Amino acid sequence: MEQQTSDRRKRPGPFRSILVALPVALALASFLILGAYQLHLPGLHYDEAREAGLNAMQLVTGLPVTAFRDAAAEIGPWRLPLMVQDYIGALNVLLATPFLAFGGVNVVALRWMPLVVAALTLLLACGWRGAWAGRYRRGPRPCSWHSIPPLCSGAGRAFLSPT
Repeated sequence: MEQQTSDRRKRPGPFRSILVALPVALALASFLILGAYQLHLPGLHYDEAREAGLNAMQLVTGLPVTAFRDAAAEIGPWRLPLMVQDYIGALNVLLATPFLAFGGVNVVALRWMPLVVAALTLLLACGWRGAWAGRYRRGPRPCSWHSIPPLCSGAGRAFLSPT
């Protein structure tokens, strides 16, 4: 009988799972809403246009891609750039392409990419923190955004607290 009671306590119910996920969903929703508030301002900057926008726009519209120093990979009908400058790879171009394809070739669509990547990073950090806390503590623990700082900082003691 004692074993059955302790097993029941270890498994969270569906209501507990919702209570754990709700703060995370609300935090992500508010992050995206506040982050997207004025994506169109102040206009396109040179580094946005050069490091992601120009080559992504060329890929989406079917124009010939002007690759930096002609460094490009031919994959089927596409000519994908490998670099956008001497020290900057083309990952931003490849990540921005779907946003320009679905949102149109404009500043707002181009700026959605870093916003979504930041939201995914927060979600992964919260999941890592929840998995780490669940491994060293009994039962699931909801993710709290104030306890994500690195372990080396003074605020990182939240990870190591025994309660």
